[in-house]
Amino acid sequence: MKTILIAGGNSGIGLQAARDLLADGHRLILLGRDPRKGEAALASFGTAGDRASFLAADLPTHDGVRDAAQRVLGQHDRIDALVHTTGVFTFQESRTADGLHPFFAVNYLSRYHLTQLLLPALRQARVAQRRRGIPAVRPRSSARCPTWVSCSVRSMSACGRTPRDCAGPWSPWRPSPPPRSS
Repeated sequence: MKTILIAGGNSGIGLQAARDLLADGHRLILLGRDPRKGEAALASFGTAGDRASFLAADLPTHDGVRDAAQRVLGQHDRIDALVHTTGVFTFQESRTADGLHPFFAVNYLSRYHLTQLLLPALRQARVAQRRRGIPAVRPRSSARCPTWVSCSVRSMSACGRTPRDCAGPWSPWRPSPPPRSS
């Protein structure tokens, strides 16, 4: 049983991912803006909802992301996976408390910021896996990915290549170099 945080897990794709992960027996932490939607999501899980919790979070602001990360780290010393499904799509010209457009603040910055703040807990999960001898990756298919697709930092891509294979000289938590031209 793994502990998985789903940012935006109270509706849409995040809610469906939460249902699937609960069906697989995992523990979940859902982050969302609306507490009513969060409680409704937990209620929709039925008895599996015992393994899920909801934290209201204001992810468009840096302070909101910091607060959410502190609350998560205060309750969990390790997180096995982090799923980002939060999103804002608006054409209105508005700004967050930090002076940023909500689209950019939520869809880009909050994901990066939250991941960086939760790295200690994500690394704890990796250390625990190594101690138990669990391999870091289990590729699901042998399909080849295009060379321009960079591999995930925490896992291999579907093609089975490691980030080192895709990016050449690779260092965790740094952006991959630009794709090599053929």
